[in-house]
Amino acid sequence: MKEKLLQAQEHFNRNFEKNSIDIKGKQYSQVAYRLQVFRKFFPDAEIITDMVTDEPISLGDKMTRRVVFKGSISIDNKIISTGYAEEWQHKGMVNATSHIENCETSCIGRCLANLGFSGSEYASVDEIDIAKNKQEQLADVYSLKDFEKDLYNCKHPGHLGELVTKKKDWLDKLPEWEKNKARNLYTQREHLMISLKEGKFLNE
Repeated sequence: MKEKLLQAQEHFNRNFEKNSIDIKGKQYSQVAYRLQVFRKFFPDAEIITDMVTDEPISLGDKMTRRVVFKGSISIDNKIISTGYAEEWQHKGMVNATSHIENCETSCIGRCLANLGFSGSEYASVDEIDIAKNKQEQLADVYSLKDFEKDLYNCKHPGHLGELVTKKKDWLDKLPEWEKNKARNLYTQREHLMISLKEGKFLNE
């Protein structure tokens, strides 16, 4: 098997350039190409993927889902490679309906990369696209840290109420543990205001 694996890796690398995609000067392969070469040499290999978790997550004022897959590749009932992948469901057209499929694809890609089917870059084109989507969508997310900052910028108890009214939709969508944290942040700021100068502006 070791000799055949070396042959498969050599075939992959020999044809890598014409089957890769250039992203900012670096060459990345697609999971489909990795899998195609692997299957050519190991048609009877078993590739198994298991969903480790699929859970709802609050990202600021947006609700999404986090999914994690674990994968393994076996030959003759012997595991020769494993890999993990994580994906988040976002408002992007693909991930909105197919974040589970994307995660499973990345998981398979990681398993194959661990076997030497990666070329010059370990990540696949699929993973680069996923990471880019995550960065773009997380950049504009309102978070508890932002809420805490806005609370700190309130200079009067009345402003606290205005902030809560303004962010009501965001607060309502938070999971219970984050709602409790938001309440604690609000209470701490309110108590600090009252103890310093009740009913008057701070830092005047």
